[in-house]
Amino acid sequence: MTRPPANTQVRRRRLVALVALVTVAVLVVVVLARGGGERPQRLVPGGGEKSGEYDPLAYDSDREDELAARATAGFSDVVYEKSPGGVVQTARRTAHWRPLVERAAKAYGVDPDTLEALIFLESAGRPDVVAGGDLEGAVGLTQILASTATDLLGLHVDLGRSRSLTARIADSTSDRQVARLYRARRKADQRFDPKFSIEAAARYLKQAKDKFGRDDLAVATYHMGMGNLDTILSRYGDDDVSYTRLFFDSAPMRKPSAYALLSSLGDDSSTYYWKIRAAREIMRLSRDDPQRLERLAGLDAEGGAGERRLYPNGVPDSESDTRKPPAYLAALGLRMRGDARTDYAPDPGTESVLVYIGAGTKSISGQAPLTVTSAHGIRIEVARRYKSRKQALAFEYVLDRLQAWNLIAWGRGETTLAIVVAPGATKVLAPAAKLARDALRHQA
Repeated sequence: MTRPPANTQVRRRRLVALVALVTVAVLVVVVLARGGGERPQRLVPGGGEKSGEYDPLAYDSDREDELAARATAGFSDVVYEKSPGGVVQTARRTAHWRPLVERAAKAYGVDPDTLEALIFLESAGRPDVVAGGDLEGAVGLTQILASTATDLLGLHVDLGRSRSLTARIADSTSDRQVARLYRARRKADQRFDPKFSIEAAARYLKQAKDKFGRDDLAVATYHMGMGNLDTILSRYGDDDVSYTRLFFDSAPMRKPSAYALLSSLGDDSSTYYWKIRAAREIMRLSRDDPQRLERLAGLDAEGGAGERRLYPNGVPDSESDTRKPPAYLAALGLRMRGDARTDYAPDPGTESVLVYIGAGTKSISGQAPLTVTSAHGIRIEVARRYKSRKQALAFEYVLDRLQAWNLIAWGRGETTLAIVVAPGATKVLAPAAKLARDALRHQA
């Protein structure tokens, strides 16, 4: 057989090598496209904006509706807990004003269900409520300040006359005289008149929507004020955002300037919008499914907010076995003491939450440790002893963010802070070992 020339063999070998190289390159591209070549990322709660970092509880535009629903549920506890006489009675009182609500909502182009929820949340449907006993402060069904009533909303408020009539009402022993004094006070101070109070709130929501262009932002300003929201949006760097994005995307190490003001307002201003949504849902249930509302109210009274919200069908028995706490907990700034050391048996989701708490508090404050006194089943207890106010605020941020995702319920005891973890927390947070590995990644 005749052999090909040597130069032809060389060309063939080069061609085969080239094809092999191209094939390898294509395979590499495919692997990278599928994520197999992605660099490991570091877990940074409250951050995650920089390259190589992530935070599973950061804002995600693809989950906007889900995040709003989670926050509404997560912050509903206080609405149930602080409704005078319970949510069922508060809903009944609030429903009494529905005809006035619908009339005012139609006149000013606002949502009647939102306006009704505002009455539920502000006054629990009671037209004569005075916040803090000071008539210069918030008064009436929609809790309007005297200065806001006269300077912004066009209500008639004669503070001197209102105070005099209020004192006489308190001293009167005659039902007929009290009724007459109430009528006189409504004329002297229109904040006490349900019709004017509801109309003023509707007028405010319209003004706020005209300014900010969104219903959700308008509602948020009812508690924090338009000026504060203006500043927060300026610090955030974008005034064309939903409240869901503004809330979830502002964090101590991500949009820190916006977060600093949003969190500093106090008195639950940052969560007001979620509570309005929770009150809306309560009023909907009171009309469409009163039996369910009764059942939820009963669960709240018997087992507390965590049981009502996270385990409406009852708290399950833990199936976790007692074991030694993982070494990575100490590296994350969690000191295990007492039962947490000798009876450590958290459910998988509970352990993930514990890791996120440790990683978040440490990364935000730069300080450790927190002392964990119990971690068993769905419950965690942390000692209320902190190295500094900075650490305490970082811990509180992490708890609030977990609650906003409806992953925990928490409350303060005398010496410890108790946490109840929702079922399926690992579906959001991933397993504890992975979170710990990612949190400790790239650290010296």
